[in-house]
Amino acid sequence: MIFLSEITIPSMPIASIHQLIWKLFDVPDESDRPFVYRSQGSGRYLILSRLRPRNACWSMETPGAGQTVTFEVEACVEKWVGDRRKYGGRRPVVDNAELQEWIRARLEGAEVPFVHAFNRAPLQFRHHRHGDQKFHRTRFVGTAHVTDRGAFERTLLRGAGRGKYTGLGLIYLPDLMARPATLERTA
Repeated sequence: MIFLSEITIPSMPIASIHQLIWKLFDVPDESDRPFVYRSQGSGRYLILSRLRPRNACWSMETPGAGQTVTFEVEACVEKWVGDRRKYGGRRPVVDNAELQEWIRARLEGAEVPFVHAFNRAPLQFRHHRHGDQKFHRTRFVGTAHVTDRGAFERTLLRGAGRGKYTGLGLIYLPDLMARPATLERTA
């Protein structure tokens, strides 16, 4: 089962938003991140998790094999260029065919008959420990035909690409992840 919740956070640094979301879960600090999240605009954030958060939430059943869903994801899509030890580094993928191949490879448990990729302006900020950060963003919109429910659920929980602490990578299924009128309260 997948849990979803939505919170409103006043304007603050990206790393602080990530830390605040961590506090919604009863897990030790050294644990793997149990969530992915994305900005919904106006200080609202959608959180998807394998664990029930402390705040009000709702649950979603993962689409089963044979179902087709619409998806949206904003991800950091980069590849290594050159030798990793000398002058190499991450470079953004900008070719549309490469971008489509990239997202198709990451949506495990599903076939992607249609996807369109939009390159967006880079997300740039100063991190308190890592200095200047820059994430090249691509927005994907498409349809996914689920072939393996378990693999697709793991894909949703893992997200896609780098920079998940910045709110990138949540694979949003608009028809299934909409906030219901009433929410489950946690104890």
